[in-house]
Amino acid sequence: MAILDQPMNMIDPANVPARPVGVRWGLIGGVGGIILNALFMITGLMKFGESSWIATLLSLGLSVAVCYMAIKQHRDEDLGGYISLGRCITLGLWIGLIAGIIGAVYIFIYTNFVNSNAMADAMEIAKQKMLDKGQSEEMADKAMGYSKMFMNPGVFSIIAILGSLFFYLLISLIEGLIMKKDPPYPA
Repeated sequence: MAILDQPMNMIDPANVPARPVGVRWGLIGGVGGIILNALFMITGLMKFGESSWIATLLSLGLSVAVCYMAIKQHRDEDLGGYISLGRCITLGLWIGLIAGIIGAVYIFIYTNFVNSNAMADAMEIAKQKMLDKGQSEEMADKAMGYSKMFMNPGVFSIIAILGSLFFYLLISLIEGLIMKKDPPYPA
């Protein structure tokens, strides 16, 4: 009798993949991030390895908006108005993976071909910040020695992908808790 109680237009989420929506919005987020980054570099709001609070806030806003639009589109257009928290997180991970890969490719191209001094400049900025906070020259040099192994384009690109995955996981978790809508009947 339970089957008769369910509406005829019920969409089974198992038959609707999250990947296409996640990839589409990941592409939008990744390309949007590159455009924002380029604008920040041109306007001086950001240097490689250093960012202003305005640049950080705008980048966060883009990520939140991309994740929100993906969840909303998938829920309303693909799943008949219902979405679970798990599906929101899955979308966030797809978005984070694609945006992270795009960001990693951008970082690799930027640091190898556009501005080959970017990593050295970022290291110098980090060292200067340590010195400004009162650390000794010896301590700052030691810290830079440890940081140097992570400051190459390949490792930095991998860190960008992992960071993007984690960041979008958090965003999709928070937005999913707000936007989830369970069907009024069990699936």
